[in-house]
Amino acid sequence: MSSRGTSFFPGLFGELQDMIADEMRSALLSLLLTLLLVPSAPPAAADIAPGLTEQTIDVEGAGVRDVRIRDRLVAVLNEMPGMAGIEVGVREGIVTLQGRAPDAESLASLDQIARRLEGVVAVDNRIEVTTDVMERLTPVLQRVQYQARRLLAQLPVMGVAGLAGLAIGWAGFWLAARRWPWERIAPNAFMAEVMRQIIRLAAVLAGIVVALDILGARALLATFLGAAGILGLAVGFAVRDSVENFLASVLLSLRSPFRPHDLVEVGGDLGRVVRLTARATVLISPDGNQIRIPNATVFKARIINFSRQPERRFTLDLTVAAGADLARAQEVMRAVLEKSPFVLAAPPPSVWLAEVAGGLARLSAAGWIDMRETGFEIARGEALRRMIDALRLAGVAMPGIEAAPVQARLAHPEAAAVQAGAAAAAPEDPGQDEAVEAMVDAEASEAGREQLLDARTRDE
Repeated sequence: MSSRGTSFFPGLFGELQDMIADEMRSALLSLLLTLLLVPSAPPAAADIAPGLTEQTIDVEGAGVRDVRIRDRLVAVLNEMPGMAGIEVGVREGIVTLQGRAPDAESLASLDQIARRLEGVVAVDNRIEVTTDVMERLTPVLQRVQYQARRLLAQLPVMGVAGLAGLAIGWAGFWLAARRWPWERIAPNAFMAEVMRQIIRLAAVLAGIVVALDILGARALLATFLGAAGILGLAVGFAVRDSVENFLASVLLSLRSPFRPHDLVEVGGDLGRVVRLTARATVLISPDGNQIRIPNATVFKARIINFSRQPERRFTLDLTVAAGADLARAQEVMRAVLEKSPFVLAAPPPSVWLAEVAGGLARLSAAGWIDMRETGFEIARGEALRRMIDALRLAGVAMPGIEAAPVQARLAHPEAAAVQAGAAAAAPEDPGQDEAVEAMVDAEASEAGREQLLDARTRDE
């Protein structure tokens, strides 16, 4: 190898070393500039060690400041109940607390107070919650004494507030106890009592509101009214059926669809009215059974009052042979109704041919009675008996019923039907109705029973 080639490699290596050295110096310089230009982020509050504060630590001497911190903290603790015995030490801004606190809340408050003092670097809280009974009871007794002194100071104002509330309540009760104007403006005694109850309730609420306003407890007043509303709503849902029945009783009392002793049919139940209570309507059925129907059901049901209009029509059907003299049969049946003393002349009775089928003819008859004089079922049964006897005497063929003997028909060839109708007087068996009326009277006359119906109430 020539000397020229030997000298070439060392030169090449030297140039490479210089280039690498330049690149390394440029990279180091760039890294240094980056570190210098990027600002350092402050530590987060969560990174501060427990017990330390965020106060800036002064590099100057802190001897005088430590004394001032200690004196200020001791003065604050002496004013706090149960904290006078806490030992406080301050050195280089680090506060050391030793002793016993009456409860955990006091312990936490001491730590917060110490941290709020200017110049405090850290707090070393070595206080323990005391287990001594007297030390635990002392703050409680002090609070009780303080509240008792406040209560004694408020007694005059409370007395005035109480007297004002009682006066308003008494005025409301006095006004509700008057007969006038409630019995004058109310349609019946029940509604008058409802108005009185509303006046009493309004007086009590007004007395409570005025008393709380005098005491300056407006926040308590708002709470009271809100609680009363929520309680009323809850009670309303809990006793929804009772409230519905009560409201129905009020409306029934106002509208008065029936009165005591009226014969009514309510939703298929037939009976005479005994009483209307705040919850139910009481009936006595024709069988003598007591029927209690909730007022809400009565208010929404179909009510038939047979006593409001004393005249009532009864109908009955008789089947005769289709080949019989139907005109003669109708004449006989009409004559029976016209001559029966319990059938009213106006509206007049009527008889008509209802149906013809299978060799039979069905005749229908209708007559009117006065229910104050005659029982409905008794009158209908008596009219049916008389018609059968008259048709038998007239020789009208009826399925299952034999005609009267020829001698009887001949003895009365023309007036048989008329004589049959006039022979008997009005039905003399009102015992059933009288028995039911006696039950109604006995039930209604029992002392202490609630009665919301009033004869003064006008019909709806």
